[in-house]
Amino acid sequence: MQKKQDSKSGMFNLRLVVAIALCSLGASIGWFSFASTPSSGTLSPSTPVLTYDAGPFNVANQSPLGLGQLDTGPRCDAADPCDSYVLTVNLPAGYAAAHPNGAIKATMFWMDTGSGQSNYDLYIYNGLNPTVDGNHPADHQSVSNANPEVAVINPLIDGTRQYTLEIVPNTPTQETVHVRIELLPGTGGLDPNFGGPDPSAPGVPRYQIFIPPASSSAQSSRGEFNIGFNPATKRIMVMNSGPIWHLTPHEVQFP
Repeated sequence: MQKKQDSKSGMFNLRLVVAIALCSLGASIGWFSFASTPSSGTLSPSTPVLTYDAGPFNVANQSPLGLGQLDTGPRCDAADPCDSYVLTVNLPAGYAAAHPNGAIKATMFWMDTGSGQSNYDLYIYNGLNPTVDGNHPADHQSVSNANPEVAVINPLIDGTRQYTLEIVPNTPTQETVHVRIELLPGTGGLDPNFGGPDPSAPGVPRYQIFIPPASSSAQSSRGEFNIGFNPATKRIMVMNSGPIWHLTPHEVQFP
């Protein structure tokens, strides 16, 4: 009788181990995000719209600023899952010149399945297999905490170019994310006087480019750009990194 009980006990333990293993496997599978479908596509004037889905997402990736991180770009690794999509853009010679206002628009949207707090970010890198380790900012991105998130690639470049789209599930609640990529040719051309000094007239808005001194801090690409206006001196003040620069419009400098 004792041997028979041992046999039953052994079978029970084996079944218990198998059951636990299967449950653990199922749970672990559930924590992974499914790959984008399809995983790549080619955009061209003859195929101006592409769409793909990604998810559902279960594991949060709060890079580059969450969980104590202060990175300059997102992280994509085993601990910080992302979804990747390869975009190829084929434009014939002369297309960019003929469409100076053209752009590639990527729109990411989803239906919230949780408490309305879900959030996803979209990063776009130039080229294939980008380094996404937290130390490489994306070339284009949309991180606005909005739904949809919209990222734009411009200006357009003739020939064949490749990009990598990375979806970062900042606050996922098992959503499937949808992405629509469009080639927008733009309408019309730029005003030939755009960027140059316009005839000065009271109350007439204008756009003008001020070139900063070479090798000065006004050319720095760091920091956040700030702009102000002093109504007493009629000068514009800008600051990017370091000192504040005063811009004097032509009509103030030479009445």
